Amino acid sequence: MNKRLLILFAAALSLGLLFACSKEVKEPTPITDRDPAINVAPLGVEVGYTNLVGLKEKLGNIIKIDYKGQNEVSNGVMMFSDGLGLGLKELNSILFIFNRENILVGVVMEMKKDMESMNRQLLQQYTPITSDIDDSLEFGNVRYEKGDSFVEVDAQKESDFMELRFRTKQFQSDIDSQKSEAPHQAPSNDK
Repeated sequence: MNKRLLILFAAALSLGLLFACSKEVKEPTPITDRDPAINVAPLGVEVGYTNLVGLKEKLGNIIKIDYKGQNEVSNGVMMFSDGLGLGLKELNSILFIFNRENILVGVVMEMKKDMESMNRQLLQQYTPITSDIDDSLEFGNVRYEKGDSFVEVDAQKESDFMELRFRTKQFQSDIDSQKSEAPHQAPSNDK
């Protein structure tokens, strides 16, 4: 009798484990931005808040988004787009950078250089915190802040393009830490 009870118990336990293991893995809920956004939100995807699923849901039907590799600083994936489909003729490329938890920590947009116009637009939305622009307003670097993030406009004199870098403050801190440690590390040949 005890042997039968033990066999029935083992069978029930096995079925329970089989049922538990056969459940589908649930896809994360798409998250894109808050209303109002607390951090910078280029193209409607808020840094420090949007997840990878949310990015694909919000922009995946508008632009082609491809896997670009893993970011050395955030240890998360990078996704790339040429931005075609957004209707921004000045846009050359977009790089979306995620952390290990698949939360967006950075967006880098390369655009045709028009620093004066870009800064006028950004001044309407964000608080400037640093500025180093030449007298002609054609090149330099300006950083604006919002919440736990910032946007930086960087236009080099020798280039026809400028970069807009949207980052969380933590991601920027991690970049700065890695830069300060770099001179102390041995050179790497795996670039």
